[in-house]
Amino acid sequence: MSNNRQPHKCPIFGTIEDIKENVLPTYQDVMKCYEWNRLQVKIKNVSNKEPTFSEIAEIVTRKVEGVWQKASIPIVSHTRVIQLLKAYHSKCKNIIKSLKRLATEKKTEFLQQSEILFDICSCKCKIISQCHCPREAKVPKEEHDFLIDQRGERKMRIGGIDRNRTKVYKKFVRKQGSKNLSEER
Repeated sequence: MSNNRQPHKCPIFGTIEDIKENVLPTYQDVMKCYEWNRLQVKIKNVSNKEPTFSEIAEIVTRKVEGVWQKASIPIVSHTRVIQLLKAYHSKCKNIIKSLKRLATEKKTEFLQQSEILFDICSCKCKIISQCHCPREAKVPKEEHDFLIDQRGERKMRIGGIDRNRTKVYKKFVRKQGSKNLSEER
């Protein structure tokens, strides 16, 4: 039995899809995920009512943050991620409004810029030895090459769980928790 339905498409980015779990998302990936989740929420609504931006943004930002956390890279606050998404969403809406009038070069330029990493890392330092960020905001040395790759060529992928590093990280989190409790007393 053939499926006659056309896949849902974004007028700018094409076919919409959920976020990939093995690479850090680009602006394009985030907007495709936004549209995909908007459609999913709309389908689930009995009234077929259009979902609000904040409803969809909450879902999308949690997914994006999850991918970054899976990569063991510290991120900015949840509120800041929503602000970044809202700003880019507004930019996309404005592009869609003027899509027919827009020159081909402008469309191409916008699409090229959308392939840049949706960077929510709390540390923007390129040279790890010169990083002066607070410890909780620093990118682990093991992840620095991955982050630089994702900001550029995007050839690396997120792998499975590193049990030894996870054990060390859990110990660090426990230590931080007990340190915070002792400071409160």
